[in-house]
Amino acid sequence: MAYVSTAVTAGWLREPDFDIPLPGPDFADRITELLAAAANKPDVSDTLPARSAD
Repeated sequence: MAYVSTAVTAGWLREPDFDIPLPGPDFADRITELLAAAANKPDVSDTLPARSAD
């Protein structure tokens, strides 16, 4: 999520006259890469310790 805000902020700094900041031309490719990397991470949700009743 940090990438999205940074990309939009950079777009606003590049084109401050636009009402809606525009990310750079590689934005969609970068988001695709980030989603693919996240999809390839192993699921570790079942390895967390159980919560105590306290």
